[in-house]
Amino acid sequence: MRLFFRLRLILIFSGFISASLFSQQIRFKVYSRDQGIMNPFVYSVSQDKNGFLYLATGEEVYRFDGFTFVPVRFQKEELKAYATRVFSDDKGNLWFGMSNGQVFIWDGKSSRRINIPSGVTSQITEIQADKTGIKWIVTQQNGIFGITENEQVIRCDSVLPGKTLTSALFTGDNNLFIAADDGIYIFTLSGNSRCPVWKGKIENFPETRVNKLIQLQSSEGILAATDDYGLLKIDIEAPGGSSFRVSDFGKGFGIDQQNITSVFEDTDHNIWVSVSGGGVIEILWDQQAGKHSGVRRFNTSNGLPVNYIRSFFQDREGQIWMATYGNGVVSFTDEALQFYDFSGFTGKNITAVTVRGTDLILAGQKGVLVLNKNTLMNRFFVPAGTKGLPSDRITAMFTDRRGLVWLGTSESGCYLFDVNAVSFRRIWFSGNAVENVINHINGKGDSIFIATNGGLVIMDLVRNTSVLLTMADGLPYNIIQSVYVDRKGKVWLACASKGIFNLSDHTYRSEGISALIEFSAIAQDTSGNYWAGTLGQGVLCFLPDTLFQVNSASGLGSNYVYGAVSDRDGEIWLGHRMSISRIDPVKKSVKVFDKAYGFTADCNPNALVSDPGGVLWIGTTEGLVGYNLNKEKKTNIPPVINIVSLRIDDKEYDPAGRIVLPYGSHRVRIEFIGLNFRSPERVFYRYRMKGFDPEWTDAGGNRFVNYNNLREGKYAFGLMACNDQGDCSEKESFFTIEVRLPLWKQWWFLLTVLASTALAVYGIMYYRQKQTEEYNKRLEAELVERTREVVQKKEEIELKNKEIIQSIEYAQRIQQSMLPSATQLEQYFTGYFLFYRPRDIVSGDFYWFDKLKDNRFLLICADSTGHGVPGGFMSVMGTTLIKDICYRSDLESPSEMLALLDHEIHRRLNQNIEAERSNDGMDLILCDINLDTYVVRIASAMRPVILYINGEQMYIPGSRNSVGGTIISSDDKVFEDRVYAMSKGDLIYMFSDGYTDQFGGPLGKKFKIARLRNLLKDIHQKPMTEQYQHIKSNFDLWKGDQPQIDDVLFLGFQL
Repeated sequence: MRLFFRLRLILIFSGFISASLFSQQIRFKVYSRDQGIMNPFVYSVSQDKNGFLYLATGEEVYRFDGFTFVPVRFQKEELKAYATRVFSDDKGNLWFGMSNGQVFIWDGKSSRRINIPSGVTSQITEIQADKTGIKWIVTQQNGIFGITENEQVIRCDSVLPGKTLTSALFTGDNNLFIAADDGIYIFTLSGNSRCPVWKGKIENFPETRVNKLIQLQSSEGILAATDDYGLLKIDIEAPGGSSFRVSDFGKGFGIDQQNITSVFEDTDHNIWVSVSGGGVIEILWDQQAGKHSGVRRFNTSNGLPVNYIRSFFQDREGQIWMATYGNGVVSFTDEALQFYDFSGFTGKNITAVTVRGTDLILAGQKGVLVLNKNTLMNRFFVPAGTKGLPSDRITAMFTDRRGLVWLGTSESGCYLFDVNAVSFRRIWFSGNAVENVINHINGKGDSIFIATNGGLVIMDLVRNTSVLLTMADGLPYNIIQSVYVDRKGKVWLACASKGIFNLSDHTYRSEGISALIEFSAIAQDTSGNYWAGTLGQGVLCFLPDTLFQVNSASGLGSNYVYGAVSDRDGEIWLGHRMSISRIDPVKKSVKVFDKAYGFTADCNPNALVSDPGGVLWIGTTEGLVGYNLNKEKKTNIPPVINIVSLRIDDKEYDPAGRIVLPYGSHRVRIEFIGLNFRSPERVFYRYRMKGFDPEWTDAGGNRFVNYNNLREGKYAFGLMACNDQGDCSEKESFFTIEVRLPLWKQWWFLLTVLASTALAVYGIMYYRQKQTEEYNKRLEAELVERTREVVQKKEEIELKNKEIIQSIEYAQRIQQSMLPSATQLEQYFTGYFLFYRPRDIVSGDFYWFDKLKDNRFLLICADSTGHGVPGGFMSVMGTTLIKDICYRSDLESPSEMLALLDHEIHRRLNQNIEAERSNDGMDLILCDINLDTYVVRIASAMRPVILYINGEQMYIPGSRNSVGGTIISSDDKVFEDRVYAMSKGDLIYMFSDGYTDQFGGPLGKKFKIARLRNLLKDIHQKPMTEQYQHIKSNFDLWKGDQPQIDDVLFLGFQL
């Protein structure tokens, strides 16, 4: 009882401790010096009619297109001032108020300076427009002045002279509220005066500096950001604005008595508040309740790069931009995407995730954590190695119908986790290590499917039984990457095969797939189509009668997919390294969350879970990632298309003007952009020059096109830009170009030429007809003679080719007769196999074996230089020499036999050659077996030998010298004997390089010795006849449609 009480205390305590170790990280996009903003002190942000963003900094104004910050030049003179305020009028023009009182208007292409009253030298703090279109300019120390529609100046010296003015606001009743360093003053535009008329000061407003005024769209009233009293609200109580009620709006949200530098209301009625030194507070609008309730805080502790924010701006796509003191500009893109760090208990790497009712269960290298999925508060944490939880890596988790959680591990099998009892017990373990490597777990009803490296384990919860299925039971491969159960209860396997495998009826969905593909994950959309992720080929979508591929070239985050899941809307999510992809099956569009969204981690295999509540949970190498579909904002706003530059023959042209070019060939370069600030790098383009391009051309992400030969005609350039959600902008004609016709293509000139040439053409045609008739007769006679000669030569070549093939086939029979009979091996070995496949009719690879005196047995595997006829000659000579050498009584060791064979080959190949000496030779293994003691002596020239002694694999490399080949002095060319004491049942494998050098597989690469060693590990315990079938079928499967590149010889013996 005391022990149980202590354990409960430990669990409760660990829950409190781990709660303090949880942190949520919000990824902001930061644009500062590294991105091209030379002065990171930003005063204001705005957007023009063409969609470009403009930043007013402490030095220059920058135009931003999502990629590059370009300085905006105001006329040609040096200003010696900087912009402090940006205002967008109803025509889309931008008004820039400068630090020295000047005002500039920017129409997107050029600027012009507005004449201002004399004596105005103070910085501009606000620009507002009234109902008549007059722009009212508020200066810090020189009062206010107006600018009419025709840019006439209205001087108003009587408005608050000597006051420090900070902000201004027009209300719907023509009242003008002006904020100062000692409160708020009210003026009206009614009456005959052109200047605002004094109405008074809000008396019950505190004597404090007001930094910003905004009018609430969500409710009545005005918000005032103050230096000392936080965020105050002003409600107009009497008609005409004669009575006001001031309340502490921020107090209810924990921001009273703080220095508020700016306030902003977005289109969703959320209020953004900048606290000096305290970051940003977002006051959330509750749509159902019709009021503000709840806050979110952003500061340097959860991702905001700086705690000092100057102002806010919301662009046309709904993104919030924050102008900072000293750190450029920051954008808040997607609040649905959240990052969570649990490194205080599980470690950073979250290897598996599952949802159990209201529980969210995470597995990391340090243990298992159980959270409340709604609040993310920790229920309890179990460290690795305690309560039956294993210490190795947890690779998979699944919650069954009983609420029990199944845990797969990297090397110790499968465990069952009782969350209520906080206990673990092992439920699957095999004596075969590969079957304990768990890749994925899934289930339906009373059946649990466990994907391992050694096959598929099926567990029956009712009968409490388990069965292991492998390739011997019809599976396409033993390494199962994942298991998927579709809506109809069918079970699908993702593994290396030519399609996804249906376990229910042992059929494939391949739709024409011919090569072996390594499938890694499967998901299903709402239309019933299957999406199969692969390792290297992207994702394949299996439609009812065909398939299509989505890969990195078509917008996918990566061609390597480590997990797949469908959300509640039927969209497909795929996990990659350093990104996740989201596919809309209806629009066929791909949205990628990568570094631009703050996603820098690797998704762990099969660690993607879709919560029915609308949250996608992803386990990554840097923590947990959550995507809340309930918080995402699908704006469906397409990119804004702009022609950035039009250059014709290296001369800049205005696309808005009429472009007429003289006759000739012209070079045209068009640079364009589709403005989209959420993911500018994932805007894709199509273009067409009508009159030149027959169809629309996909440009991918390229933002330019070149035409190098634009000749006479009329052309219209059209452009389409689509974002990563499939929302597209299209304009059939941005501009037209006309290239004039030359003189000789004018209608009157053509009519004259046609009339003049008609008679000449008739005469020429008549003459040519007569000439052609005579010429054709001569050609017919020559053709008959040439045809007869060609047929005769063809028959001669076919006869010679037949004689050559018959000669080579006869040589093959002679070569085959010189090889020893394999039946001799049955007398002296427990088992053997011999895989012999020449590339051509005759082979350069050969083998030889025989029993010698003293109950010794010699085995030789040789690979001669070349293949075909040259290799065949070498093999015949090698076989003859080997027989002579091996039967000599004065040679006791294999190395002596190889040395003598090397000498004889050099002597015989070079005895009648005066100049260049032959470098032909052979790679050879000579194995001497004592049949009484099973002592094996091996000497090898360039070829390795693989032994299995007491079940352990030994890899024996050959010497670095071939037999024959390049002439080396006898002191430098050494063949060594290697002696091994083996036992009955041990194995010997010898092979030529034709097996390991064969190209094939999914990527067309060599098989290589490492794969061969792994293959022998898998099959060495099988009977030799089965080993032969595996060796043969593996070679054919690997080679596929590739040509055989060399002769293949593979021998295996069991003592």
